[in-house]
Amino acid sequence: MEKLKMDFTNLNEVFPDDFSQEQIATGKTLFLKKISEDAHKFYGGKIQTVLKAGVFGFN
Repeated sequence: MEKLKMDFTNLNEVFPDDFSQEQIATGKTLFLKKISEDAHKFYGGKIQTVLKAGVFGFN
């Protein structure tokens, strides 16, 4: 098993060769969810909040 880089550029290569695409996708999702939860606990709240739509004026 290859060691994971800090910028996650080799995230696909750390999974075994016999994993299906579905298993890799599930593993990546669970891994990134865990990283997100740990960061949320460490920083004590939201990492970033950004509007999806512009707010023009007060009305």
